[in-house]
Amino acid sequence: MDEKSKKTQKFLRSISRRLSGRSDCTRVEFLVGIGYPLDDSKVLLDGTDSESDYIYVVPDIQVYRDLHHRSDKDLFRISDFICYKYFPEIVIDRNKYGYLKVDTSQLVKGVFKYQLSFYGTRRRWIKMFSV
Repeated sequence: MDEKSKKTQKFLRSISRRLSGRSDCTRVEFLVGIGYPLDDSKVLLDGTDSESDYIYVVPDIQVYRDLHHRSDKDLFRISDFICYKYFPEIVIDRNKYGYLKVDTSQLVKGVFKYQLSFYGTRRRWIKMFSV
C-alpha cells in the first residue's frame, strides 16, 4: 500500500474513531469528499481557492477538542480537528470564510462512505469513487 493510501486510511479511521462513541452519530452514514465537493457540503470559497483544496464531510459534525475544554471557541468541524491533531503537515491555511485549506495531494482524492452493514451492527469505510 502506498503512502497516500495509508494516510487516507488513517484519516478516515480517525474520523470514525472520534465519532463512533457519540450517541447522536449512531446509525448515521457519513460521506467524506477529499478534494471533491459533495452536494450537501457548505464550503464557501474565495476567488483564489479551488474546490480540490478542501475536505468535505456530510453531515457536518462539530466536536470539542477534549473533555476539559467545552466552550464555543473550542468547537471544531470534525475534518478540521482531525487535520490539526493527526495531520498538521497537510494543513495549509484558512480561507477568509474560516474553512480549512489542505494539501489534498497527500491523500487519495475521492468520495468515501462510512456505511452501515445490512443488519446495522457494524460500519466500514468504502470508496464510492476516486477523482
